[in-house]
Amino acid sequence: MFYLRSKYKNDGYAVWFMLLEELGKANHHYLDFKDETQIMFLSSQMMVTEESIKCIIEDLVKLGEFDFDFWNDGIIYCQKFTDSIEDAYSRRSNNVLHKQGLRDHLIGLGRIKPLSTSNKGSKNPQSKVKDSKVKKSKEDIPTYSEFKEYALSKKPNVNIEALQFKYEAWKINGWKDGNDNQIKNWKSKLLNTLPHIKEQADKFHPSEAPVQNLLT
Repeated sequence: MFYLRSKYKNDGYAVWFMLLEELGKANHHYLDFKDETQIMFLSSQMMVTEESIKCIIEDLVKLGEFDFDFWNDGIIYCQKFTDSIEDAYSRRSNNVLHKQGLRDHLIGLGRIKPLSTSNKGSKNPQSKVKDSKVKKSKEDIPTYSEFKEYALSKKPNVNIEALQFKYEAWKINGWKDGNDNQIKNWKSKLLNTLPHIKEQADKFHPSEAPVQNLLT
């Protein structure tokens, strides 16, 4: 816990280890900070201010040492600590409570509320709109064959290699042009772009070459 030591000096280490000690002694190995006397007791025992204890706990939650969901309800729970003492329960008649078991226990006590299921099985309306936009954008991207066919219908002498490069550049860029603007109507965009795509070089046909006077 180098971070705690550098930020809080010895208080960081002391609070961390003493909290683990309190978790070990607590029934079902959690601490309930809804009871204000709990932090008052810890503050006096650790000889650290209540504010410092709360700040250290907040950092431990950010570091993933204490459970984020439980801390939102004012409860300290450490899954790593629970896992570390599980073997000790092999000689007992009861089992150690892991996260879901503890949650059920606290719900039964009326200490915390069950997780909301009102949105279960249904997507957020904004997510549906986003999904539909993504689906629509994918449908609006033509195949290269469609892209080329339309280009040739408007500019038969367009350079095929340059045309393919333009198609691939737009596609790789998420179907956006060189200015990072989304291409909403590819036919209209291509129609405006075609004048700027070079033309196919005329092929040399021997029959069209000027007849030289071989007698001179």
